[in-house]
Amino acid sequence: MDKDSDDLPLLTRKQEAFVKGILEGKTATEAYRAAYDCSGMAEPTVWAEASRLRAHYKISAWLRHYQRIGMDEARLTLQEHLAELARGRELALELGQASAAVQAEHYRGKAVGLYEERVNITATVSDADLLAAIEGIFGDEVARVIGLQLGVPPELTDKIAED
Repeated sequence: MDKDSDDLPLLTRKQEAFVKGILEGKTATEAYRAAYDCSGMAEPTVWAEASRLRAHYKISAWLRHYQRIGMDEARLTLQEHLAELARGRELALELGQASAAVQAEHYRGKAVGLYEERVNITATVSDADLLAAIEGIFGDEVARVIGLQLGVPPELTDKIAED
């Protein structure tokens, strides 16, 4: 299947077809149906056989091999992307466009994970809701004491005891 795969176990034509199906994005069941004759097989049997074949050591070795190749190609694409951004930065500097150069450098940093996107979420809970939750967990006496310690008006903490 691949010239860089001399150390990998040999596959039958049907096993190769199964691996190819998986690599094309098919589910194990779909790849199994495409590679093997499933006429007369119950659906649960096809699922079980596809799962068994997917877990077979020869199949999994080939899939890991192609996964590594894909990772190497993705890494190469990232390197090309970073180089292109560096060229953009240099061109911007040559043209005296400092803002564009800084932006290109910023995007290079983002591409390699130097910056984290952050989202701040702020939620406010009313004193009554907070004390009701505390009461549900710890009881009304604890909720009343906490309410008083937090400076909640006594009429609100007294209401907890009444409920």
